[in-house]
Amino acid sequence: MGYRFLAYLKNNHREAWEGLGSPSLILNNSIQNSLATWSFLRHKKYLQLGDDKLNQMARFNVWFSYSYLAFFVTLLFYLFIFEWCPSAKG
Repeated sequence: MGYRFLAYLKNNHREAWEGLGSPSLILNNSIQNSLATWSFLRHKKYLQLGDDKLNQMARFNVWFSYSYLAFFVTLLFYLFIFEWCPSAKG
Protein backbone atom coordinates (compact mmCIF):
# COMPACT_ATOMS: atom_id res chain seq x y z
CA MET A 1 0.00 0.00 0.00
CA GLY A 2 1.11 3.50 -0.59
CA TYR A 3 3.02 5.55 1.94
CA ARG A 4 0.69 8.52 1.53
CA PHE A 5 -2.37 6.38 2.20
CA LEU A 6 -0.90 4.89 5.37
CA ALA A 7 0.42 8.24 6.59
CA TYR A 8 -2.94 9.91 5.95
CA LEU A 9 -4.77 7.12 7.73
CA LYS A 10 -2.37 7.36 10.68
CA ASN A 11 -2.66 11.14 10.98
CA ASN A 12 -6.40 11.51 10.39
CA HIS A 13 -7.95 8.22 11.52
CA ARG A 14 -5.60 6.86 14.17
CA GLU A 15 -8.10 4.38 15.63
CA ALA A 16 -8.66 2.74 12.25
CA TRP A 17 -4.90 2.71 11.61
CA GLU A 18 -4.23 1.07 14.98
CA GLY A 19 -7.02 -1.42 14.28
CA LEU A 20 -5.07 -2.55 11.23
CA GLY A 21 -2.02 -3.23 13.41
CA SER A 22 -0.31 0.15 12.86
CA PRO A 23 0.98 -0.76 9.39
CA SER A 24 3.91 0.97 7.71
CA LEU A 25 5.87 0.32 4.57
CA ILE A 26 9.04 -0.97 6.22
CA LEU A 27 9.28 -0.83 10.01
CA ASN A 28 6.03 -2.52 11.03
CA ASN A 29 5.23 -4.41 7.86
CA SER A 30 4.07 -7.96 8.50
CA ILE A 31 1.88 -10.40 6.65
CA GLN A 32 -0.85 -9.90 9.25
CA ASN A 33 -0.78 -6.10 8.84
CA SER A 34 -0.73 -6.37 5.06
CA LEU A 35 -3.69 -8.74 5.01
CA ALA A 36 -5.64 -6.54 7.43
CA THR A 37 -4.94 -3.47 5.29
CA TRP A 38 -5.88 -5.29 2.08
CA SER A 39 -9.12 -6.49 3.70
CA PHE A 40 -9.84 -2.92 4.82
CA LEU A 41 -9.45 -1.75 1.24
CA ARG A 42 -11.08 -4.67 -0.54
CA HIS A 43 -14.20 -4.67 1.63
CA LYS A 44 -14.42 -0.86 1.43
CA LYS A 45 -14.37 -0.39 5.19
CA TYR A 46 -12.77 3.02 4.60
CA LEU A 47 -16.18 4.31 3.48
CA GLN A 48 -17.39 4.08 7.07
CA LEU A 49 -14.95 6.83 8.04
CA GLY A 50 -16.67 9.38 5.77
CA ASP A 51 -13.48 10.99 4.48
CA ASP A 52 -13.55 11.87 0.76
CA LYS A 53 -9.77 12.22 0.45
CA LEU A 54 -9.21 8.83 2.12
CA ASN A 55 -11.84 7.30 -0.16
CA GLN A 56 -10.03 8.61 -3.22
CA MET A 57 -6.65 7.35 -2.00
CA ALA A 58 -8.12 3.95 -1.11
CA ARG A 59 -9.79 3.54 -4.51
CA PHE A 60 -6.50 4.41 -6.22
CA ASN A 61 -4.62 1.84 -4.13
CA VAL A 62 -7.13 -0.88 -4.98
CA TRP A 63 -7.05 0.04 -8.68
CA PHE A 64 -3.24 0.12 -8.68
CA SER A 65 -3.01 -3.25 -6.91
CA TYR A 66 -5.34 -4.94 -9.40
CA SER A 67 -3.55 -3.31 -12.34
CA TYR A 68 -0.17 -4.41 -11.04
CA LEU A 69 -1.46 -7.95 -10.57
CA ALA A 70 -2.88 -8.02 -14.11
CA PHE A 71 0.41 -6.74 -15.54
CA PHE A 72 2.43 -9.31 -13.56
CA VAL A 73 0.20 -12.22 -14.64
CA THR A 74 0.36 -11.06 -18.26
CA LEU A 75 4.15 -10.84 -18.05
CA LEU A 76 4.37 -14.36 -16.62
CA PHE A 77 2.17 -15.75 -19.41
CA TYR A 78 4.26 -13.95 -22.01
CA LEU A 79 7.51 -15.25 -20.57
CA PHE A 80 6.16 -18.76 -20.28
CA ILE A 81 4.76 -18.90 -23.79
CA PHE A 82 7.45 -17.05 -25.71
CA GLU A 83 10.61 -17.50 -23.67
CA TRP A 84 10.42 -20.62 -21.54
CA CYS A 85 8.38 -22.90 -23.76
CA PRO A 86 10.64 -24.12 -26.60
CA SER A 87 7.79 -25.50 -28.71
CA ALA A 88 6.16 -22.06 -28.99
CA LYS A 89 9.22 -20.48 -30.60
CA GLY A 90 8.60 -22.25 -33.85
